[in-house]
Amino acid sequence: MTEIKVKDTKAKISLDSVIFEELIIKRSPKKQGDFEMNIFPAGRFLKNNKKFQLNLVIDLVDKNEAFTMKLNSVALFSIHDPESIKNETALFYVNAPAILFPYVRAYVNSITSLSGLKPVVLPIMNLLFLKDELMKNISYE
Repeated sequence: MTEIKVKDTKAKISLDSVIFEELIIKRSPKKQGDFEMNIFPAGRFLKNNKKFQLNLVIDLVDKNEAFTMKLNSVALFSIHDPESIKNETALFYVNAPAILFPYVRAYVNSITSLSGLKPVVLPIMNLLFLKDELMKNISYE
């Protein structure tokens, strides 16, 4: 029997909290149709606290003008390996949005259904397209 040794690895970042900082819904008595979604990412490295803050602003607009929604979601991550800030940008620019987005999907679905709207189900998406925009919107503190 061959013994396989697994390298002991720790996660380089971990999710601490998710906050839905702002939610604005505007409705009209029109029949709800399909919606368009825009995502605006921004991030902030808090070096002293070894934290990364990710903001995703989601704008939803119903094509029939039945509703609009703006949601600002904030995720706070702990950075366990400070060198990863320099060496592994995918952790922050690709993985962090992918970790936060399922929380956003669930929140949007719950809020729309509880608001008397037809429940809005955001699609499961590969968020790699956010990488360049997020890299442009990063600050360091």
